[in-house]
Amino acid sequence: MRSVRFLRSANPAARAKPVSQPVSAVRARRRQTAARAERQGLEDEVRKTTAGRERLRGEVDAARWKLSALSQRAEAAAKARDAALAAVSEAADHLAALAQKVGWPEVVDGLRVDADVAPGLRSRLESTHARQQENALLIGQTEERLKRLLADLERAKSLRHDLEDVKQEHGVAADLAQVLMANRFQAFVQQEALATLAADGSRRLEQLSAGRYRLGVDTKGQDFVVVDQWNADEPRPVKTLSGGETFLASLALSLALAESLPGLAASRRVVLDSIFLDEGFGSLDAEALDRAADALDALRGENRLVCVVTHLQELAQRLPARVLVSPSREGEAGSTISVA
Repeated sequence: MRSVRFLRSANPAARAKPVSQPVSAVRARRRQTAARAERQGLEDEVRKTTAGRERLRGEVDAARWKLSALSQRAEAAAKARDAALAAVSEAADHLAALAQKVGWPEVVDGLRVDADVAPGLRSRLESTHARQQENALLIGQTEERLKRLLADLERAKSLRHDLEDVKQEHGVAADLAQVLMANRFQAFVQQEALATLAADGSRRLEQLSAGRYRLGVDTKGQDFVVVDQWNADEPRPVKTLSGGETFLASLALSLALAESLPGLAASRRVVLDSIFLDEGFGSLDAEALDRAADALDALRGENRLVCVVTHLQELAQRLPARVLVSPSREGEAGSTISVA
């Protein structure tokens, strides 16, 4: 700030001395006026300078505030830069691990020396996109093929079902063709008859053998077998039975045949109500003989006439009616018959 000094005369006499010459007074007034103007200009300049100083002070304060804000932003930017560098380093490590895993050695080597691996990655990305499009096309083709295969499977399933029906019909037709042949029909009827007799005779034989034996038919369907239920149901030929067991099996088959024959007749009016049994009881032990007699009593209870030819007194005594045939006396012809 400029200082303003006002000069005054040091001689009081000179100040009091009237100006004698008008020219000097005029000059003095002029200088005084000029001094006033200069003073006014200086005062204006001082005011302007003061205002400028205040403005500059405000600008300095604003600049300081901006500088503080910029410092904070710079600090935040530095932290962000450090975080970004850490993230970039972590991403680079992760990328290097992935590249090592998938077998990209050039990417791994580039990351180790901080080289720009972006061009190589872009090239691989383009190649991957191309393979992805090829795979998408292949997937579409495969899906279409799968749809056709599924349709073919459904059609094959339907055809297999039809084939099973045709095979079954063919089997029935082939069986009928074989059965209806002159040399096979008789065998077929015989197999069916043997199976029927075996099933019916098993019930009688189980009763006569105290639950031990059942009857069956061999695999060829041409002969009977006996099933030993006391020996794990093992089938064996009927020839392996003892004499008494053979008689019981024959008796069971005879009784079954007597029951089945009316059903096989063409006319349902046929009734077989009489049965003749000729001997064989002598091969039975006491227990088996007792069971056979019980079976005959049961038949008699079914309104059937059972005729037994025997020489065993134990069995004859159990029969309700007996016809006794006695030999004639020596020298006489014929035999004697009596009813008991």
